[in-house]
Amino acid sequence: MTDLATTRQQIEERRAKRAKAIEEARETQYTADLVAIEALEIASDPPITIDVSHTVRQYVPGCPVIVGMRPPTEAEYKRFFSQINRANGNGDAKVAAQVQLAQACWVYPADHEQRKAMLSANAGMLASIGNAVNKQAELQEAAEGKD
Repeated sequence: MTDLATTRQQIEERRAKRAKAIEEARETQYTADLVAIEALEIASDPPITIDVSHTVRQYVPGCPVIVGMRPPTEAEYKRFFSQINRANGNGDAKVAAQVQLAQACWVYPADHEQRKAMLSANAGMLASIGNAVNKQAELQEAAEGKD
């Protein structure tokens, strides 16, 4: 039993060490992402504000952790809304509309290989991005209780 207890403790220590290294790398990448996103915002004409509220759950070394999104344009949203209405309850068609909207509004990172790696590790990312940019197109409710 002592050997198993020792082995378990050693494994837990190694796992904790790896988790700490990953978290440190993730934090460094997060800062690099913010710098790159700010440069994109400043360089865009007209200026845009990129939503940086979503991060990947599974960190991929060498890839961003922030998923930068912009709100859909009027044309993009109309196309999305039209596709959803034409779907007539077809789940696959609704998902395809959401994926198309997500791909149009996902601005950071722009690198195809990084996106591919991020999607491979975070399979539901496009659905999350689609949901988030759809919400960006909607009106924001005033906070209750404000004077």
